[in-house]
Amino acid sequence: FERANITEKFFLYNHRPNGRNKIAVMNNIEERLKKVLMEYGIEQEKVSKDSDYYFDLNLDMLDLLRIAGKIRKEFRVSIPDNEIFRMERISDTIYFIEQKSKFTKAYC
Repeated sequence: FERANITEKFFLYNHRPNGRNKIAVMNNIEERLKKVLMEYGIEQEKVSKDSDYYFDLNLDMLDLLRIAGKIRKEFRVSIPDNEIFRMERISDTIYFIEQKSKFTKAYC
């Protein structure tokens, strides 16, 4: 095990009142999303939180639908098609996944 992974898992499962757990969750979501995008064939150098799907990554609507399918499998979240096209940047997707994860944990 890598020490970084153990630390992330610790923060994911232990609530910290100072907000440290939120940072760990965001980093975990971001890394997993980067992995999904790179598996789709996007170069690692182009992927950042501020990357725009259309302009920076040169993706079209069909690409986004395919990536959304991979995101659904990776994060086990439901993403309506209309929401997919509203997400312009990777940070929008991270925020969406974070919000869906909170809702799922709260009501399951």
